Amino acid sequence: MIEKNKLTKNEKLAIQKEFSILKLCHNPYIIKFYKHYETKNNICIITEFIKEGDLFEYVKDKVFLEEYETAVIFKQLVEAVQYLNELGLIHRDLKP
Repeated sequence: MIEKNKLTKNEKLAIQKEFSILKLCHNPYIIKFYKHYETKNNICIITEFIKEGDLFEYVKDKVFLEEYETAVIFKQLVEAVQYLNELGLIHRDLKP
């Protein structure tokens, strides 16, 4: 949920653009976007629930990752970026 009153006009436009992009993405390594709706004060986003949380939290909680697990995660990340590239999209904020 995003509070509307904390967003600039440009941020609101960027969020709408991101929703449009997420609707195009159908890849097992990109979170599924279902829909969004707005209330008077908020923009509400409905996405797939990831029980393990995001990659940063997963890595932080694990403390140590085996080489094989790291390779699997990296392969999935590269495949997701390649998929976006095939759609003509660039992810400009990659981070765990």
